[in-house]
Amino acid sequence: MLHVLLQINKPYLPLAFGKLSFRNCVFIVASSAILGLGINLMIGSTALIWNFVLCATLWTCYSANLPFLRWKKNPVLASSVMLACWTHILPVTYFLHMQTFVLKRPLDIPDVEGDIKHGVDTFAARLGQKNVFWICVVLYEIAFGVAFLAGASSSSPFWIKFVTVICLLYVYKLGF
Repeated sequence: MLHVLLQINKPYLPLAFGKLSFRNCVFIVASSAILGLGINLMIGSTALIWNFVLCATLWTCYSANLPFLRWKKNPVLASSVMLACWTHILPVTYFLHMQTFVLKRPLDIPDVEGDIKHGVDTFAARLGQKNVFWICVVLYEIAFGVAFLAGASSSSPFWIKFVTVICLLYVYKLGF
């Protein structure tokens, strides 16, 4: 079934074109998953391990043709996977990895005193840490407000609007 769909939708891909067997494709995907997780475990960064596990799980749900999965068939679930991975999981886990594992720094707002001492002109040095923090909070709320209004006023069917608004409110609640 998958092979037939690929031949119709994407005939140039190696599986559809007949260059790779289904068995070889399964081997390549499984090997990549095992190696990806293995490398993250060898590095030992908790943030990178969680990044891999969460993204791999969500993208498997997106594409696996199993009961209750294949989320790419549903616009709300498909966009939720993309939103979660690209706007939350990836940036947050990479920041946590760099901050705690690479730079060995605590999770807080960067040191403004060091910026001022070394002549680094940052927003936090100019405006103060608390002001920059609250500017970020306001920008975050504006972004959710725009997404909320766009979802609520779209031309989509009511149930899609409803799910979009409920999901946005839920994610907003998680953020604060």
